[in-house]
Amino acid sequence: MRLINYLILLTVPCLSFLSRDDGQEPSIGAFKEWYLQHKDSLVFKTDFEELNYQLRYNPRELRLMNAIVKKEVVGKKEIASWYKDNSGMEEFSFKISCPKNDILAQYSEDKEEYNKKLFYFIESASFDFLLVRKLDTIAPRHYQFENHYSTVPFITLYLAFDKSTKNNPVRELIFSDQAFSGSIIPLDITRLNNLNIPKIK
Repeated sequence: MRLINYLILLTVPCLSFLSRDDGQEPSIGAFKEWYLQHKDSLVFKTDFEELNYQLRYNPRELRLMNAIVKKEVVGKKEIASWYKDNSGMEEFSFKISCPKNDILAQYSEDKEEYNKKLFYFIESASFDFLLVRKLDTIAPRHYQFENHYSTVPFITLYLAFDKSTKNNPVRELIFSDQAFSGSIIPLDITRLNNLNIPKIK
């Protein structure tokens, strides 16, 4: 299944609906409160000239909540099983934006260059991402380009990396931008080490 299908945009109305707990439904109250308090700390940004690069960490609990809403996961036993099956990955969304509409057209001389950049993000950009940790450096295990069909001034990518079982006091995501800036974009994500995300039970 494509990674993009795993990720959801969480809204306050959705959280309010899910906060109802009759004793039989999964208890999401602790995670809801944590997410509302910490969601801004899950975002990392940097600028290069007029370009903005934004990385967002997507806790696995967001996917679990989506599964609960769709009734794909119900009951505490299924939740425990879901956690067991979804314990090995860290998921992110990565957005590159500029002030003008259609970032690909803005940075292309002609249709040929436009298509070359589009193909780069569809097929090749995953090779230009690295998650650097103190003890290792890894490439994405999963990658997905979301095609907005020239309707917005940004592109969105979805990344998933193997989760480390080691203590990594320093962590950094590096993107070598071959399409727009031609620069290496580093984002320090060390603070993700201390999130203490409450589990849904």
